[in-house]
Amino acid sequence: MVHHLRNKDHQGGRLLSLVLVCLLGLLALAGTHAKLAGPFAALKASAQQIVPEATPTPTPGTRYRQTNLVSDLPGFALIQDPLVVNPWGVAMTSSSPFWLANNGTSTSSLYRGDVGSIVFFKQPGMPNITIPETPPSITGAVANNGGTSDFFVTSGSASARANFLFASLSGKIWGWSPNVPAAGSTVATQAASQPGHVYTGLAIANNSTANFLYAADFKNGTIDVFNSSFALQPTASFPFADPTIPTTVGNTFHPFNIQTLGGSLYVMYAKFDPVTGMDIDGPGNGFVRRFNTNGVRDLTFGINNGPLNSPWGAVIAPASFGVFGGALLIGNFGEGGASINAFNATTGAFLGSLQNESGDEIEIDELWTLTFGNGGNGGDPNTLYFSAGPGEEEHGLFGSLKPVSTFQTSTVQLSGDNFQIGEGGGDIQITVTRTGDVSAAATVNFATFDESQPGHATQKRDYEIAVGTLRFNPGETSKTFRILLVDDKFVEGDESVDMALVNPTGAGLGSPNMAELTITDNDSAPSTTNPIDGTSFFVRQQYLDFLAREPDTAGFNAWVSLLNGCSSQNNNPSCDRVTVSQSFFGSPEALSRGYFAIRFYRAAFGRDPLYGEYMGDLQRLSGSTPDETAAFKAAFATDFVQRNEFRATLDALTNAQFVDRLIANTGVAFSNRDAQVAALDAMTKTRAQVLMETVEATQFVQNATTLNRAFVLAEYFGYLRRDPEAAGFNAWLNFLTAHPGDFRTMVNGFVNSLEYRQRFGAS
Repeated sequence: MVHHLRNKDHQGGRLLSLVLVCLLGLLALAGTHAKLAGPFAALKASAQQIVPEATPTPTPGTRYRQTNLVSDLPGFALIQDPLVVNPWGVAMTSSSPFWLANNGTSTSSLYRGDVGSIVFFKQPGMPNITIPETPPSITGAVANNGGTSDFFVTSGSASARANFLFASLSGKIWGWSPNVPAAGSTVATQAASQPGHVYTGLAIANNSTANFLYAADFKNGTIDVFNSSFALQPTASFPFADPTIPTTVGNTFHPFNIQTLGGSLYVMYAKFDPVTGMDIDGPGNGFVRRFNTNGVRDLTFGINNGPLNSPWGAVIAPASFGVFGGALLIGNFGEGGASINAFNATTGAFLGSLQNESGDEIEIDELWTLTFGNGGNGGDPNTLYFSAGPGEEEHGLFGSLKPVSTFQTSTVQLSGDNFQIGEGGGDIQITVTRTGDVSAAATVNFATFDESQPGHATQKRDYEIAVGTLRFNPGETSKTFRILLVDDKFVEGDESVDMALVNPTGAGLGSPNMAELTITDNDSAPSTTNPIDGTSFFVRQQYLDFLAREPDTAGFNAWVSLLNGCSSQNNNPSCDRVTVSQSFFGSPEALSRGYFAIRFYRAAFGRDPLYGEYMGDLQRLSGSTPDETAAFKAAFATDFVQRNEFRATLDALTNAQFVDRLIANTGVAFSNRDAQVAALDAMTKTRAQVLMETVEATQFVQNATTLNRAFVLAEYFGYLRRDPEAAGFNAWLNFLTAHPGDFRTMVNGFVNSLEYRQRFGAS
């Protein structure tokens, strides 16, 4: 549960032969790779076109480039991490990694790098800790920079100084020590609790006599102060009083966050809704005040209303931060208008808003923390880092903003910010344009994502997730990606799909870079039937779920004809639905893309891909011809070795260690180990080539364990459109191990499951 603070409207050869030989006659029916629209060709939708202006050449240091580093959303950042949901606070010491306080999962994720030669990736050894708050509700986080005897946490007989401290919406303070409750702990310990209080921000500071912890209580409109033993201090000792902050009915502002900057405490105020207990966002809804560490206001400073909109994050920029070097940067949690505004750090006078490379105000949905790197393990000290909870805090994002000194001469952007199509329209092509100097190559990532609020579509039953990379060759000015629709039978009204362009290379990010697709509902009354029971619907869905494309006409007609002529569509192994469906994820097209991608993760990282990673790779490997697919596979290998996880975990290995790691991960005893090491040492092969050869080696392709894992994954990814739960995955894997080649039982379990059927209809 996310707490929103927003008031808003076997044997290898035998296994392979079972799929590729026993089904030989069926596989031919899959048709070619030609991507014909079939019966849906006449139902395409159009979008309102937005023609962007030519890219200007601004003064260096006046624009900022955004890089999305990690997100729970597939394709939305360099790294996908399901734990990074609504990372509210971010804490670090002078040399530690970033500690992301994930409100949506009650965890703190540790990420290091993005400085010097250290690649941004999860901290090795201890990538996460757990804050056992139920339901999840952690908010602010701070590093304990106090004395050696300050802020101890205790569990049983164990007691030790907390390294990091966390606040929660339930009025609790948590502390993490590696030695509580025992050495090697990865679980935080409750240190204090104030029932009826709602802590939305946390700071630590020294008032010249002792260290104190300051918590913004948004519900009660106060700053709670704890001493180093977590004892709540009298309000009279730390008043944090300011009669200029409105407290009248309907216009009440409460402390939303508190931060220590330059030895002072900055308090950000948001408009409070006494009915919901949430903030009311809107232009001008905010104040910022500066206090000393005893809670006495500094009358020389103040920011009132203006560009503030439920302000939360605050940081003072270093002199190197472009035109806003030395400024106080305030981040708006509220939507609408600029997300980050700059103010004079002495007086609070407004200086301007941060702009992207196109000169548009930077907008980051549900923006939380602003911080600069520490120059150690936690980022570049000249780079601004941010955390956010996009999608009404259902998702998470941690990224960076760097001042631009050398501008890209072109930009990429969506052709519109609103698209529309009928639910039965089949699919829609989304156009991305490139303007300016297009003489060089460029890329940009695209991603669709869900929200659970009413009026939003879901990739599980309304459309097929679209995640991938668009590549512009020199001279190309337009590219498209396709969103495939599912015509379910739920009466749900018109629904929207969010989409975004992120992390371009060779070009700047223009506007619009986010858009909505509206899917107009074609159901007016609840259906008594489920469309998946229809032959044509069923066959098309196999193409969508396992090949990520519309059917080619010949293949579609052949499969429909086979099923219509089957004596029993549910119980004839030569032609029924189970056999047809099994033929799709066992087809050469699926094996050359999906199984190919899965083997890369297993060989390089010793793990399976996440659903979102897999779907992005599936689309990156989607060629229209065998030659195009082969070219995409070669490019995939080259790109794979540039991913953050590969660079962070494998780049530092010697060539011998690298080859040995691949061998260990595959579980296959390769006879060419020494030859591969020698080729790398002689630089006659690259690591991408060695990885590709390992992935394509017959011993690995036909390895029973690898095949079994891949087939179980394909079932979860294709039928259920999600990551597998551990218990279910292991149960099916154990079944295949005990019953080599019995894929039919497994397919039957998925294709006739209630979860699968409820993607399309109520029954």
